[in-house]
Amino acid sequence: MTRIAFAALLLFTACATLANDDVDVRAQSSALARAAGNVEQSVSFFTPVAVVHLEGSAALRGRAEIGEMYRALFPSLVSFWNETHEVRVSGELAYEIGTSHLITRDDELRTMGLKQWTRKYLAIWTRGKDGVWRIDALSITRNPS
Repeated sequence: MTRIAFAALLLFTACATLANDDVDVRAQSSALARAAGNVEQSVSFFTPVAVVHLEGSAALRGRAEIGEMYRALFPSLVSFWNETHEVRVSGELAYEIGTSHLITRDDELRTMGLKQWTRKYLAIWTRGKDGVWRIDALSITRNPS
């Protein structure tokens, strides 16, 4: 094999790996959205030392505090879905930018008992020693659009 062919093979393999990592992060993000309603399953998508920043709130640190957030949210949750707009991968780190949508029950008559929330997010993912991508940091803010 010539050096040029070998270099081309290495480049192709690296690009294919990055493409697969992009798909893996997107798949994990979708799986987290499908886990909505199940606290333990949802928390498993975070590293043990993950940090979540919700606009206007103190940082949530670690799976226990993140689990408490989900325990407070899930009883009123009607529907949840997310749209991933961009994923970039570099080695064992990736970031994801997207929009999340929640529909929750509330007691206000003017909303007919439902409230829709649209938020933008930035998630930092790390690949664990087991090869699984998990969220290490998540920031969620209002989406002014």
